[in-house]
Amino acid sequence: MGVRVRGPCSLAPVLYGPMRLARAVVLLALSVPLLACDEYEKAYPDVATAEAGGAFNRGWLPPLLPADARNIVELHNLDTSEGWGCFDAPTGPAAIREKLQAAGAKRVSGPVGPRPTQYFVTRPWWPESMNESDLEVYELTAPGERRLALGIDASRRRACFHRGSR
Repeated sequence: MGVRVRGPCSLAPVLYGPMRLARAVVLLALSVPLLACDEYEKAYPDVATAEAGGAFNRGWLPPLLPADARNIVELHNLDTSEGWGCFDAPTGPAAIREKLQAAGAKRVSGPVGPRPTQYFVTRPWWPESMNESDLEVYELTAPGERRLALGIDASRRRACFHRGSR
């Protein structure tokens, strides 16, 4: 036997039918931002500001940034331990290459890694050049640590990195 609801104040249309579906869709749409991962994005005008903000000590930025790096952006995901970032190298990529060589990085084929996205859209600070297969990319993988890949776009004097799994 089913439950029958009668009368002018019937809740049947609310509990069953198109209104219930509409409410479920609205609730789902409103809850999607709450389901987002624990991602944090921060921008720094220069290395000194990033150091003062603790970005290097916390591991959000790798120690490979040259002293003259500018327009630094980093994004890290606490759930997956992945991180992305980009910076300008005003004097060119030579200082970056020196730091990579000193750290024992090896040259690999591009791209750098997965694009940093938000709601399926690539972050605006991530250049398209970082997704090209002929990009100048270096990789560091220390035992027990995640892979760090850094790509250099020498023509734009911009470098970006991805820390995480391949």
